[in-house]
Amino acid sequence: MKNKLIMYLEDDNIHCFVKKENRLITYHLLPKTLKFGKIIHRPKFQKQLKTFLKKYKLIKRFRHNIIYFITPPTFEEVDKEIIKLILDDLPVDEIKFIKEKNLYQLTKNSVWIHLNLNYAYFTYLQKNEKTSLLWHKKINISLEEFLNLFLRNEPSIKKIVFIGSNHNIPLMASEYERKTGKRVLYFEEYDKYLLKNANWHNFP
Repeated sequence: MKNKLIMYLEDDNIHCFVKKENRLITYHLLPKTLKFGKIIHRPKFQKQLKTFLKKYKLIKRFRHNIIYFITPPTFEEVDKEIIKLILDDLPVDEIKFIKEKNLYQLTKNSVWIHLNLNYAYFTYLQKNEKTSLLWHKKINISLEEFLNLFLRNEPSIKKIVFIGSNHNIPLMASEYERKTGKRVLYFEEYDKYLLKNANWHNFP
């Protein structure tokens, strides 16, 4: 029997969906462990992940334990190897990777903005290719300015879709719709969109 866990990393958190139990868990990590949804301190993350898995009893004995990682748009092969090395010491039978961009319902006239506390990924179609841009607070340009610049460079965009952990999304969506003249949408559970959408897929 398979024990499937779906995880993604965001801000300073591990978000995990336990498929069998239909249970969603968020576990807060120490600062400077993650950056833009990627691991930047392997030993610190490895220790905290072990604590997390043990605390919630997520690894099941006598089961085929599979962890699916939802990966951010800037995820590279080296990031995949870091995760594999970390999980090599744990009783995990399989590790699979799901590209975050593949969970979006992109159209040629839309941009999806994954907005968190300190950064955002803008994902859209450019010549039928999924393209992503990264905004973060340290670039000295506000999110609104970044969005306006993006829309000037991509005049075909008519619709903006927000997801992510930033709880100001509903307010910002209303404000940006008024200011940009674009249609701005967000999901009712915008902070859980990736995990829930991944769960709907029948991954092996």
